[in-house]
Amino acid sequence: MTDVPVANKRIGSYRRHLKMTKTAVATALGLSGVRALNRVEEGRTKVDYPMLQAAMTLFGATLDDMTDPFRLEPGEGRWSFRVRGDEQPIGEDA
Repeated sequence: MTDVPVANKRIGSYRRHLKMTKTAVATALGLSGVRALNRVEEGRTKVDYPMLQAAMTLFGATLDDMTDPFRLEPGEGRWSFRVRGDEQPIGEDA
């Protein structure tokens, strides 16, 4: 199995995070339908620059958001081992 390019993964991540339908995203990216979007998200179709621009506009993302492998996926980074919802942060007085 080969690795899926970052931009392809991010299209799927943003779509799921924003709870958008595959049909709506496919239409906005200029794809022929859901099957074409599936091929993009699976990495079987390359993301060209016009599609990348359309995705950045649709999701409100930057070029780095879509292509930098070291950035967090949409929706990640909200958890902290230091604080539970009902506790004060470490070092804070109650």
